[in-house]
Amino acid sequence: GCPVLTTDDAPMNEIGGPVAAYLPRLQPDSDARRWAERGGHLLDQMAHAGPTDAQRRSAAAVAWAARFRSEAAIQGYLRIYRQVLSAHGLGERELAELRGG
Repeated sequence: GCPVLTTDDAPMNEIGGPVAAYLPRLQPDSDARRWAERGGHLLDQMAHAGPTDAQRRSAAAVAWAARFRSEAAIQGYLRIYRQVLSAHGLGERELAELRGG
């Protein structure tokens, strides 16, 4: 549930979702000082958030992170595999055979 500041590019913005703060990636032709000042401003806002806002952000971050639990990912993959098997006329029996059972 800690604050996160990261780049606004995939995959970081996919993982951070709506609960992270984003800073554009520094480009070679960009003004590094201005980029650093923007990052510093965002960090300052995060560090000085009031307790209510900090608790809200923390709870939202924990809830968002729960989407990335390994069990949820495994179940998501199995759902996709079942859809693919079904689209090819295969079912649970064939899935069990692929599992070795």
